[in-house]
Amino acid sequence: IVEIIVGKINLNFSIDKLYRIKMLFRAKNVMAIPKNLMR
Repeated sequence: IVEIIVGKINLNFSIDKLYRIKMLFRAKNVMAIPKNLMR
């Protein structure tokens, strides 16, 4: 039972990490767009 709980926590943590990385890349892409328009 404990292993299942730990597994769920790890799964949620990894999903949260992936989501944050995705949002970070999206933010970088948004910041890169004005630079491309300036060229």
